[in-house]
Amino acid sequence: WDISSGGYIVGFIFAAALDATLLGLMYACARWQPSLSLLLTLRFLEGAAHLTSLSTLMALAGDWSGPGRGGRVMGVIGAALIFGTAFGTPLGGRIGQENPAFVLLLGAIICVVAAMLGLRLHEAPSRRTPASLSDTLFLLNHCPRLTTAYVFGFIERLCVGVIVSTFILYLGEVHHLEPARKGLLMALFLFPFAILCYPMGRLTDRWGRAIPMGVGGIAFGLVYALYGVVSGPWLVV
Repeated sequence: WDISSGGYIVGFIFAAALDATLLGLMYACARWQPSLSLLLTLRFLEGAAHLTSLSTLMALAGDWSGPGRGGRVMGVIGAALIFGTAFGTPLGGRIGQENPAFVLLLGAIICVVAAMLGLRLHEAPSRRTPASLSDTLFLLNHCPRLTTAYVFGFIERLCVGVIVSTFILYLGEVHHLEPARKGLLMALFLFPFAILCYPMGRLTDRWGRAIPMGVGGIAFGLVYALYGVVSGPWLVV
């Protein structure tokens, strides 16, 4: 959609509503006709809708950010996303102990609220011509250094995905930690993540992107490699 035609807001509302619908179907499936294959299929579609709404919101925020303010604006959006994950993970776990299917229904209700809040969003004044996929590929072909940022983003997201999925299994299977202990370790990962998003965004506005990405990437990689070596109190550190 062209950003001058209200496409961002329409896209966000549509994706959030679709997210709610798919979560509702997952709730009905889990409650009345449990089927792992159907649940996984719906989860895949729901994840696609969820990511579409988040990407649309970030694109809208990026258009509203003025010159030299992109880092702090994305920092605020990033902090909101991670705080939601940090609070939602233990909350969903506690609710799920009583009724696992109800977590899906609650998620659907939250998505409906998000879609309604989307009606209050406003498009930013159009400052650029929307780029197509072919334009992006053409740019990458003529400026291959840009590939570094895309590869960096892929690897970093892959590592975070392992933290929120495989790492949880690792803590239970290898270290035999109780759910409360695993929740604590996830909170220690997520809350600093959320708290530092905005300050780091402002830092990139002042110092540029390359140095924070390089230093942060190396530090993250070193700590990440230690997860499979340390145990006990050192995991908390």
